[in-house]
Amino acid sequence: MIERDGIHGVEIPGFLPDHERNLKISQAKWMITPPKTNEDLGLTAIEARNVKVPCIVTHDGGLPEAAGKFSLSCQPGNIVDLAELLETVALISEEDYIQLAENTYFQLRSYLKPLNLYRQAYQVVIRSYQE
Repeated sequence: MIERDGIHGVEIPGFLPDHERNLKISQAKWMITPPKTNEDLGLTAIEARNVKVPCIVTHDGGLPEAAGKFSLSCQPGNIVDLAELLETVALISEEDYIQLAENTYFQLRSYLKPLNLYRQAYQVVIRSYQE
């Protein structure tokens, strides 16, 4: 469809290694994730926030939690509300955008715990059963 309709500015890179994916995401101003699929978690929102890119999501499954309290959201399938959100973010000042991007990143840091924390907790439980 992209080629057929001559749509420009759209790239479908396929699978990318983590560092390349993070670089591409970090070059975006917003992560827009509007599914209507009962998304379990919303890893794309977490990946975006991890590189200081705020999110626009739908109230779909775990997306609102993954996108964080600084995200913008609308109902799944509500194209009018999604368009209004896009118009709203287009008008945000650069200063407000930078603050929002920082807030979304730091809120993620407090929300997610490092993976080694879970490994350490698991090891404590295993040791308690071995004693």
